[in-house]
Amino acid sequence: MSQTVISLSDGGNVLPKDLHRIRETQAQRRAIGSAIRALRADAQLSQATLAERSRLSTSWISRLESGKHEPTFESMRSLARGLGVSMAKLAKDIEVLEQS
Repeated sequence: MSQTVISLSDGGNVLPKDLHRIRETQAQRRAIGSAIRALRADAQLSQATLAERSRLSTSWISRLESGKHEPTFESMRSLARGLGVSMAKLAKDIEVLEQS
């Protein structure tokens, strides 16, 4: 029995049953990026300043804010510290954006 395969823009392929999971992951990445961007703007920090405070690269933060990078727990902890917020606040902001 043949399965339908969907070609992705990055050259990869995916089965339709996996498409929902991929879309969910992309939505989560966008929510994380939006939350970081909003908290950074509230703190009146540039990406460069946040990078310095959190000991991450400016390009990494840029990719994260644009939803192209998935952070680890350690990087989220570093970002929270750099933003001057608790992990709980960061998680709550992400959760709110995921639900909107």
